[in-house]
Amino acid sequence: MSMNINMVSGDDLNAARVGFHAAFLAQMGTGVPEPLERLYAQVPSSNAIEEWQWMGDLPGMDEWKGDRKLGGLEWFKLRIENKDWAGGLRLHQKQLADDQTGMLQIQIGQLAQKARRHRIDLIVKALINGFTGLAYPEVGNGLGYDGAFFFSTTHTMGGSNRLALALSATALETAELLLQGQTNYEGTEPLDLHGTHLIVGPKLQFEAERLLKTEYLATGESNIHRGRYEVLVSPRLTGAYDDYWFLADLSAPIKPMIFQLREDITTSAIVGDKGGSNDSLPRFKHGELWFGVEARYNVGYFEHRTIVGSIV
Repeated sequence: MSMNINMVSGDDLNAARVGFHAAFLAQMGTGVPEPLERLYAQVPSSNAIEEWQWMGDLPGMDEWKGDRKLGGLEWFKLRIENKDWAGGLRLHQKQLADDQTGMLQIQIGQLAQKARRHRIDLIVKALINGFTGLAYPEVGNGLGYDGAFFFSTTHTMGGSNRLALALSATALETAELLLQGQTNYEGTEPLDLHGTHLIVGPKLQFEAERLLKTEYLATGESNIHRGRYEVLVSPRLTGAYDDYWFLADLSAPIKPMIFQLREDITTSAIVGDKGGSNDSLPRFKHGELWFGVEARYNVGYFEHRTIVGSIV
């Protein structure tokens, strides 16, 4: 948009509003899919608080003798409260008049990127919080549907999914055995789980790749873990959490986490004709144009038996 006058017309403001919306949606659509989205199942929401009735394990096929086995009477409640999220940026009217919209495009791109990644940040925060409930209390108390911490050695349903081991070949084998040892609620049938993805932070990324890509071990033996898992890296796993790692089975419809969507990301703007009937407070007082994004959603724990977490 090129302008040679100092004042910004109503048409220009309307074009800026529409242009912001279009540019934001374009940036949202061109982003690379986030691999960590595989950690959650997305469910729609129509209320402020949802209480999902998780029916638990369904029976398999058995020889039909007498009454048919049915599942679904016993259930647990998954309670997730939606939260409002918002972000935005300010642009001075002189930037628009002086055709500095190139910088605005960059800022819009950053805003879209942050909005796109926000749900993943919440998911990883919840994972970290699942050991003690103290790391990020703003995302919840860290408890799963059975009343134990999401990562616990004392789950009443399934079995332990918590370790205290540094990432190594031996630790991976231990985590794999925990996954494969998960059972139905009665403890009578295995769930046929197996690790598909290894989730680490930047500090453990290279160690994870060595464990999974090296053909031979230092002893000369073949590396049985080679190509076994896909590595997912989260920048959230840093600082006090840089040694945390997780092994998950993400191959089934049931995931470790839930992403509950009430209202998807939308845009808004406050511009207006300065001094006119369509004036806006930010422009009248500060000569500013305000652009924002908002959404309503939240995350929650789904099935602890599909993931093992290790805290060192």
